[in-house]
Amino acid sequence: MTDGTGNDPHFDDPFADPFGPADGQPTNASAPGQDPPSAPTAAGDDFDPEKTTRVTSSPTPTQTPSADSAWDPERTTVVPPSPPPSSAPPPVYGAQPWGAPPAGGTPPPLYTPPPMYTGSHVPPSAPRKANRLVLAIVGAVVLVVVVVVVVVIAATSGSGSDTDDTPRAAAQGYLEALARGDAAAALGYGKDQPGSKDLLTDDVLKQQIAKMPITDIQILDDGSPIGDMAMVHVSARFGDQVSDARLTLHHADGWKLDTATVKIDLSMMGATNKALKQVTVFGKPADNPVYVFPGWVDYSSDNTNLEVTAKSPMLGDLSSYSSGYVGAGFEVKLSNAGNEAIMSALSSDLAKCTASNRLAPPGCPLKAQPYGLVDGTARWGTMGDLSDVKVLFNAYDMSAALIGSVKTTFSAQQTRGGVSDGSITGFISGEADVSTDPPTLTYR
Repeated sequence: MTDGTGNDPHFDDPFADPFGPADGQPTNASAPGQDPPSAPTAAGDDFDPEKTTRVTSSPTPTQTPSADSAWDPERTTVVPPSPPPSSAPPPVYGAQPWGAPPAGGTPPPLYTPPPMYTGSHVPPSAPRKANRLVLAIVGAVVLVVVVVVVVVIAATSGSGSDTDDTPRAAAQGYLEALARGDAAAALGYGKDQPGSKDLLTDDVLKQQIAKMPITDIQILDDGSPIGDMAMVHVSARFGDQVSDARLTLHHADGWKLDTATVKIDLSMMGATNKALKQVTVFGKPADNPVYVFPGWVDYSSDNTNLEVTAKSPMLGDLSSYSSGYVGAGFEVKLSNAGNEAIMSALSSDLAKCTASNRLAPPGCPLKAQPYGLVDGTARWGTMGDLSDVKVLFNAYDMSAALIGSVKTTFSAQQTRGGVSDGSITGFISGEADVSTDPPTLTYR
């Protein structure tokens, strides 16, 4: 729809000045009923409307601050560009080469650089002070954290005095508690507590140090902790024996030894070695696990026929806590009392021979060959020399074999008349049951 002149009133002229005509200046639009004005030419009639360029006025540049001594670059305010005045219409140029100035004038700039800022925008002084306060608080918190970390590292470095919570202090405290006979204090240095404390008393510990006094305690290094674990090299003299070991410690509510006691458990070995089942430790049967402190240990047996020997556990045996101290070289052998009891029983049985006139006396380990002899006429001499008889103890079945020979005088009547008079050598082959007291003997 048009306005009657051929122009559509709903669409603006694309070549119209957006700021309107200046006072006293003609417009580009033709009046109704008139032909549109001809375009200006620069060189003849070769005007090309497609090459017409319309250039707007450049924005007003930012004012440069004056060289006033009171000027503060941090308070520089950016002044937005002002729109060009409506009275100055943009010039229109004809068909000129791109970038060539118009006749009689300076060409307008094709690009205006953005305003240059001479300083950063700084917020008002109040927020600036608040930021400084926050930074000060954060710095103080960081300083406190650093101090705490340094203190923790120093506490766990093992380089402190012996009264500090260090691996060195724990190892020395443990050894000193043992040396003075303080069982409770020594147990307190152990991380894992034993299953039984029957032998972990002051009384037993004092028996140990009476036999093997603990002296010359030395801590040979600080442990060099790695995390919550450390190994401290220590040395101490138990009686005339020097114990040198590395103790394993962990930090659990303070530095503590993994084990403060030695576990003696003969239950598994005792299943095949009957003699071990009769071993006692400080008078307590060891067929179930028992726990002791390092040092002298009273190994014995309730069976007087047996003698128990084993090495006393030292500091290096603390690491055998879980599996039991079975590397002590336990040896159960026939005691002197047991050996004497067996030989006494043998002598008693040989005496039965002397008292009998039988060729094969009941209960006598010796027998005379009956060929050509009259039974009931035998005369056995005394059998006091038993030096050739050996007793071999078997700990696995608690038996003792008797092997050897004895010599004595012997006489008996012959069946054809006369008397056979001379000596006889009898061979002993028997076995003693050592589990009984006194031992009982049988003969083959």
